[in-house]
Amino acid sequence: MKVKKFILSCLAAVAVFGLSAQEAEKTENVFVPHWYVQGQFGAQYTLGEVSFGKLMAPNAQLSFGRQFGEVLGARFGINAWQSKAGQADYRWAWNYVAPSLDATFNLSNAVCGYNPDRLFSLSAIAGLGVNVTLGNTQANNFNNDLKSFHSTTGNFPGDALEYLWNGTKAFMNAHVGLAGDFRITDNLSAGIEVQAVALSDKYNSKKAGNADWYFNALAGVEYCFGKTHEHRVVETPRPVEDIINEYVEKKMQPMQEEMEALKKEVEETKAAQEQVVAEAAAAAAKEAAVFQREVFFTIGSHEVSPAEMSKIDEVVAALQQNPEAQVKVIGYSDALTGGIIANRRHSKLRANAVAEDLIEKGVDETRISLSYKGSSEQPFAENDKNRVVICIVK
Repeated sequence: MKVKKFILSCLAAVAVFGLSAQEAEKTENVFVPHWYVQGQFGAQYTLGEVSFGKLMAPNAQLSFGRQFGEVLGARFGINAWQSKAGQADYRWAWNYVAPSLDATFNLSNAVCGYNPDRLFSLSAIAGLGVNVTLGNTQANNFNNDLKSFHSTTGNFPGDALEYLWNGTKAFMNAHVGLAGDFRITDNLSAGIEVQAVALSDKYNSKKAGNADWYFNALAGVEYCFGKTHEHRVVETPRPVEDIINEYVEKKMQPMQEEMEALKKEVEETKAAQEQVVAEAAAAAAKEAAVFQREVFFTIGSHEVSPAEMSKIDEVVAALQQNPEAQVKVIGYSDALTGGIIANRRHSKLRANAVAEDLIEKGVDETRISLSYKGSSEQPFAENDKNRVVICIVK
């Protein structure tokens, strides 16, 4: 017996555990829009005829951005420092500041789905900006030196750099890039970014007949403000049977209400018909079995007046038509006139007067039942009508 109880207890525990596991709430990570700031340092390479290492320049970028959704974001950045160009064995450098507005696309979330705990995320960047340049002294010196060198031969009239500029200039740029971020915490990440930037042919002062290009390689950190994601309880999907039943019930409810109203109307009609039939039957039974007349008297009077004598005749006629019938003669007095004893005497005298008139008109005394109530009972609401004798033929 103990073994049986133990086995049943184990089965119950397993069932409860399974039910609890099914009913356990599930959660998912939900993206939260947020702002961020990003600082980066690196190097820039300008595309040109000079060897790769000789056109490297320092580069820095500071950005402020907003991640609107799991994939799409935007940022405003300021890229700045130095660009370089060269010709033959001579090179020159100048400074610039390039504010830009970029759209960012998180490729990892777009392809693999949102995962705030992902260690590495890859994003694409595209945008427009303006390179505000200054300090082109080295290019101007090179141009002047080259002009002086060739001036003696007369073979090189004019500027060596056809797109040479001075002072401060502004050049529109279009750029694309890729960024890889390594998650450190929910709010902090470290990353690298590469950019390809296209500008006017005049940017490096040389005329080449095509756009000028430079490439940035940057490394830095990004800090996000506030929550970047939160946990949300996932509702357990409802059984298909419940959804179908709810739909059917919703569709059937107006019809059911109409049926209930119709049923109620039928029941009320049936009850009304039954009541009419019952009242008609009661009225017919009363008409067949009961004949009643009220003989009224004036105050203090005990004799039937000529006006009321016709009612005596009607009672006599009813008794003649129903030989087996009896007549009850009941006397009353009004309560507002006289005392109890006097009223009882008045009701008795009135009942006797009616009974004597019936006997005089041929009614057998044995068919008359005589009684009197005085003012203890009032058959009418109107006081004066209670000076009456009621004759009931049954």
